[in-house]
Amino acid sequence: PGDAAADLPAGGGDLKVTVDEVPPAGAVISGQATFSDGNSVMWFMDQMGRFGMRGPTPGYQPPAADIPVFQRELDTILSVRGF
Repeated sequence: PGDAAADLPAGGGDLKVTVDEVPPAGAVISGQATFSDGNSVMWFMDQMGRFGMRGPTPGYQPPAADIPVFQRELDTILSVRGF
């Protein structure tokens, strides 16, 4: 959290995806996503290419309509950064 290298527009809705300048230990890239319901999650990809998210509360599920937009944004972010 905190250091956002890029604020990328979601292209619809109120979804906002950011990328951390320095990912936490164990991650090769990370950032935050704020969904249309106002909740934020930390997202990350580890050295093995596994993706994970940490939500605001256990069991949090983003709004279903936000998921395809979020996936497209992550795809773009990872592609631009060579992953």
